[in-house]
Parts: sequence; C-alpha cells; structure tokens
Amino acid sequence: MGGGCGPEPSELDLSVARDNLAATTITCPDGKSYALFGGGYDGSYFNDVDVFECCDGTITRTQTLQLQNDRSNLAATTITCPDGKSYALFGGGYSFDGGDIYYNDVDVFECCDVTNNIQYKTTLQLQNARGYLAATTITCPDGKSYALFGGGYSGGITFYNDVDVFECCDVTNDIQYKTTLQLQNARGFLAATTITCPDGKSYALFGGGLGYDGGTTYYNDVDVFECCDVTNNIQYKTTLRLSSRRAELAATTFTDCCNKEYALFGGGKVGISSFSNTVDLFDCTDIS
Repeated sequence: MGGGCGPEPSELDLSVARDNLAATTITCPDGKSYALFGGGYDGSYFNDVDVFECCDGTITRTQTLQLQNDRSNLAATTITCPDGKSYALFGGGYSFDGGDIYYNDVDVFECCDVTNNIQYKTTLQLQNARGYLAATTITCPDGKSYALFGGGYSGGITFYNDVDVFECCDVTNDIQYKTTLQLQNARGFLAATTITCPDGKSYALFGGGLGYDGGTTYYNDVDVFECCDVTNNIQYKTTLRLSSRRAELAATTFTDCCNKEYALFGGGKVGISSFSNTVDLFDCTDIS
C-alpha cells in the first residue's frame, strides 16, 4: 500500500486506447523519472508517445509527444550517457496503408536541459526496416551503456538476425548508431532483457522467437551479448536454451533477497493455438 508520499492512482489513461505499443523509462538530470508509452494500434496506427510523471505524490499523464511515423509492434529501451543524461529510444515497427509498411526509424527522446520536460531529439535508423523486434540496454564496466535492438520480421518469410547497437558518442554525448551484430538464428516475436553479475559485468539476453527454416519455426535460443573486457565493445558471447521453443513471450530481470539477479522469460506461443505458462530463469552461472 501507500508509502506516505501521497494518494496512489489505481488506474491511469493513455491518450488513446491501443495495443502493440512499447514502453520505457527515462530519468532527467534532476533525478525525476518519466514513463513513456509509444506507438500502437486500435484499428488505426498511432504515433502518440504518452509521458507519465509523478506530480505531488501522484502519477499523472502530463505530455503526449509524437513518433515520426504512426506504427505499432515496435520496441523501446533507454540509454544513459557518461554525463548522466538518458535517452529513450523507440525503434522499428509496422503499419498498413494499402500495403504492409515496416520501419527502421529509431526515434530518440530526451530530457530538456532547461525545463526538465521530455522532448523529441532526433531519429536514427536501424540497418533494416522491421517490426516485431526486441530491445534492451547493456552497460560496460567503464560505465558506458549501449541500446540493442534485436531480431524482427518484415513480412512473408523475411526474418532478421540483426542486433543493431546504438551508443552515446564520447565527444558530443549524442546518441549514434555503432554497429550491427547477429543473433544465431533470424527470428522475430522474441523478448529481451539484461542481467548484471556480481563482478559488475552485464549481459543482454534475446530469447525465443519465431522464424522460417523451410517452414514456420519456433526457437528456444537465448543469445547472450556481453561487453568485451579489452575493447569495451559489445560482442556475442554464447547461446543458452529455453526449456521449450516459443514466441511472443516476455522477459524481465529480477533481483532476489540475496541481491542475485535472474533473467526471466515467461509465457509465449508454442504453436498456432498452443500457449505456454513456463517461466525460464537464467543467472550468471548459466552465462559464465
């Protein structure tokens, strides 16, 4: 229940009711956090980015910004620069306008240095236009973080193994494309999260998904990416396995009472009309 900071809202409202949107959180230099919900679909496609913040102890929607294109089935994550400024990235997506349209836009939002409100900053590009991808962020031992957008689908039998990496420029502190790595198998409809080990090293995990290998293929791959100890660049490390092959699952990271982190991959489809209630857990011993 409440912690004495003001009334708790039981329900908030997006500017428009919609599904297949993406969400992430950004923190301003003054320490205030904002939750951003972007894109989506309700029979039409939307570019709304609804911003929620805490005002006088109550969470409220205070802004609605715009993506550069109306789209759903996109992915979002947040990257923090060495100067402490963070940016919310909304990448990829799908819409329909007389035909299928897939996007390579990565719209970047920042906290305004003057007002501490959230504002649109710029649009970068994925190397291939696609929707149904996943995103997460990894931080290297030197404190530099990278946003990873992995996998995706762009219609027919076209699936991607791209993992596009974005970084904060060491000189300008602006966000820029860095490189593209690869999943071990091309697939969309996957999930991603990040786990940090006791030595401070973090790993990005992309798990599950749907692809095409002569037919519809469900995957149990969990591809792990790390920060190289020598170069501080991102690189592929290993592939773990879910207990079953499935797509359209979700992932997050959990810390237990002993301060140990676990990456959790839960639910998903294992066939056209077959679903899973399994939650697979991975920890640092699985990765190392």
